[in-house]
Amino acid sequence: MVRAAGWFAVLVGMLVACNSAPTPPTGGVFDGLECGKVRNASGDIVGTTRDNDCGGGINDPHYTTFDGLYYDFMGVGEFVFARLKDTPDLQVQTRMSPVGDLSVASLNTAVAAQVGPDRVMVALLKTGKTEVRVNGTIKTLLAPLKLAGGGEVKRFPSGDVMVTWPNTSTTSNQDRLYIEIPGNYLNVYLQVYKSHYNKLEGLLGDADGLPTNDLRVAAGSALDTTQVTFDQMYQDFAGSWRITDPAKSLFTYDSGQGPSTFNDAGKPTQFITVSDLTTEQKDRGVLECASVKGQVHENWYNACVLDVGLSGDTSFVKGLSSNLKLMDVTGKVQIKK
Repeated sequence: MVRAAGWFAVLVGMLVACNSAPTPPTGGVFDGLECGKVRNASGDIVGTTRDNDCGGGINDPHYTTFDGLYYDFMGVGEFVFARLKDTPDLQVQTRMSPVGDLSVASLNTAVAAQVGPDRVMVALLKTGKTEVRVNGTIKTLLAPLKLAGGGEVKRFPSGDVMVTWPNTSTTSNQDRLYIEIPGNYLNVYLQVYKSHYNKLEGLLGDADGLPTNDLRVAAGSALDTTQVTFDQMYQDFAGSWRITDPAKSLFTYDSGQGPSTFNDAGKPTQFITVSDLTTEQKDRGVLECASVKGQVHENWYNACVLDVGLSGDTSFVKGLSSNLKLMDVTGKVQIKK
């Protein structure tokens, strides 16, 4: 009887362990997320708010700053996506890699964030899966992970990841990083709480409400967004936000690697727009992006045509579709060829 009781206890323990297994989050990474919109009790959009502004870089990267400035950015390397000027506790860096053999386009392939005292990195592997590291250690994330410093990391069944900062006890007031994986690249969005407005810098601007001053060189002046030259965009602006010092990087590297492994200041080699596509490329883009025409801002539709036409990758349509409710465009950088 004693032996039987012992086996019974073991069996009960196994059942309890199985029933208490970690529960992954349900739904999608963007469920419930809207940037800068106010809804009434019926769910209708009735206004805008600056309580929850978002900025991000999607697809073959097209950026929208916190203030709504749209611009194409095809740099290759590691850059300051956004960071607070007065504290090291909130910073996001992005790694942009070339699209195949193309010299004029790139993709977000890894993101690293300083979340209070913790570092979180999300990287897209060659297998198509994502790897999440916290303070350099790989995490499986079978369930939401509470960080030692108070933040949280969630991985959804789709592979998408959400990172939350520990800045307040009120959920709606927390800064969040959203990382979507629509294809062999990452779409990256950062939502910031209003207490950080006009205290940010990087590729996503300063969140001061003025889109015209968002292309600001680090520790310098803002570019004139009505006539940006190639050298201004990729030498002055991109060069100032490029990460070259390993000590300032938030990424975890394999042995022998560092920022120089991924940086290529020689790319892109030129500005590229829809007008530069061949007839065949443009026709392909127009055909595949027909489903979003009229549903999105003209800038985003043209971005879809450019991305699909140039690469042939139809996942860019999916990547754009998920962006519809997230970021509004209030201005566009005019390039000077």
